Amino acid sequence: MATEPGPNFRWGVLTRRSKYNDDGTEGSTRRQEVAVCEHIKANNLGIIVATYSDIASAYSEKAKRPEFENALEDLKAGRIDGIAVWKIDRLVRRVSQYRRVIDVLETSGGRLFSMVEGIDTADPERKFVNGLILDLLVRLAEMESESTSERIVLMQQDLLRQGKRNGGGTRPFGHSLDWYAIVPKEADAIRDAARRVLEGEGVYSIIQDWNANGPRPVKAAQWTTQVVKGILIQPRLVAKREGYSDGDLIDLEDVPPILDEATWERVCAVLGEVRPLAPKVRHLLSGLAHCGRCERPLRGGRGSSLRGSRGLYVCPPKSAGIGACGSLSVMADPVNERVEAKVIEWLSNRGNVTDLLARCAPSPETEAKTLRIAELNDGLVDLSRALKERKIRYADYSKLYDETVAERDSLQRQIAVAREASYLAETLAFEDVAEEWNARPLEWRRAIIKLCTSRIVVEPVGKTAGAQKGRSGFALDPERVRVTFADT
Repeated sequence: MATEPGPNFRWGVLTRRSKYNDDGTEGSTRRQEVAVCEHIKANNLGIIVATYSDIASAYSEKAKRPEFENALEDLKAGRIDGIAVWKIDRLVRRVSQYRRVIDVLETSGGRLFSMVEGIDTADPERKFVNGLILDLLVRLAEMESESTSERIVLMQQDLLRQGKRNGGGTRPFGHSLDWYAIVPKEADAIRDAARRVLEGEGVYSIIQDWNANGPRPVKAAQWTTQVVKGILIQPRLVAKREGYSDGDLIDLEDVPPILDEATWERVCAVLGEVRPLAPKVRHLLSGLAHCGRCERPLRGGRGSSLRGSRGLYVCPPKSAGIGACGSLSVMADPVNERVEAKVIEWLSNRGNVTDLLARCAPSPETEAKTLRIAELNDGLVDLSRALKERKIRYADYSKLYDETVAERDSLQRQIAVAREASYLAETLAFEDVAEEWNARPLEWRRAIIKLCTSRIVVEPVGKTAGAQKGRSGFALDPERVRVTFADT
């Protein structure tokens, strides 16, 4: 692998932020990416062929950072020549993580570049010094995380005892910056939104009205479903804050409520207690299985304790505005069992696996996609420069940025098949595919399903050729679940 800087050096840019803002948004990773990409382009250090972004702690050993893992895998596989970060603590905050990264760099011949600290492990004249600085920075980041955590815990415990809120931050919608006064127009909009939600109206229709002629967001350019839901479930609306125990709410002194507690609790129940955190997939086929009526991806939902199901697959409501019919709902467990049985049977045929692996191997088409990603990243840098120089309106910039990122992310997902194919290769060594399958984590099983299937469809009741007339109860007609594999 090449380690010398130059126009053909392939960078993967890694960004990270610990958590989302209270309103479910964040812009830090975008700013980090733009800064690093601008620096690489301005100094002719190479091309950016991949980007990786996580919203997760780099200190917590329990935190999941899938994109961090993907970057290391791509470095080992030679898909990128080096990892570039805005600052070292965006990459790691633990000595154990640092040693792991260094091991990968040494075994792959890769390169690590940090823009703020000016560290470049490929510089032979600074190799020893860089090593010392890196080790020191990571140890300082680990110490800082530990001391910050202790200070925050002590501060929050004291605030909780006093019934006070944390200070600083962005002004919350509906309240003043210090939370001690209500903003009348915004509070009225919150109350109206709560009423509409309780009357069965979808949040999507509310944000359409707000974006057209309603109240403006405090910070964001426009309203989104996630932001509005995040506001409506905040305990702040009833002058409370979350405590340290699950479900524990603490009264806030001198903070005026916008909603009464009964109304707020009903709104939270309707919205399913959605929290503005990174989305977590809890169902095997969420987003992978499709509705047989409208062809939209099914979502995982809560099951009924009466039916003994851990969850449901449901078609998104019409109010989501994505062309979904909202009329299909099916228990998740039997659908999972049906799909898993078919996938295990497919994997048990070693010929299926070897044929698919051959098709996933790098090809001229893969190289063309990689170069297109580099072009798109260059385009994002040019867009950012045009915005700074006021050569483009923000609305036009935002539209072009979103379109460029959408194309780039689509290409990166297609190229990621080569990375995930390593999971598929593991199955060739399985003696008992079913036993190994059941022992693997959800993320691994989802990756395999995405690789080996081209389509999973759940048909509506009675719409299949093999449907049994008069079939009733909770048993699933297996013909409703259609699985098409990648080779058919």
